[in-house]
Amino acid sequence: MSTEEKSAEFKENLKHATQASGDEELARQFAEAAEFMGSLKDRSPPVNLSQDELLETYALFKESVQNPPFDPKSEPTTWGFNFKGKYKFQAWKKLHESGITPAEAQKKYVEFVESLKQKYNL
Repeated sequence: MSTEEKSAEFKENLKHATQASGDEELARQFAEAAEFMGSLKDRSPPVNLSQDELLETYALFKESVQNPPFDPKSEPTTWGFNFKGKYKFQAWKKLHESGITPAEAQKKYVEFVESLKQKYNL
């Protein structure tokens, strides 16, 4: 991803996070954490997060930006062999049904990313 594309993605995440939480500073911290997580795939050597860590970051991210908002009707009736999509949707659904707000999800996302930085010495 080019620098220009990364900048556009950062701005888009920041916009949606600010709209979802109403807290500009928290949204900025969230967008920086999301940008950091996006950069992990480009690291050498690569950082291999566990499946649980990946699902947690996915669910928190989706609930944080609300783009699109969670809709339980959007869950496919059959998943076929799309196990990854199924687990991602179920993680988001579980988090959403816990009653977490977008602002709380953003705060937890930032904290979780910080814990991953500590765990993997990043």
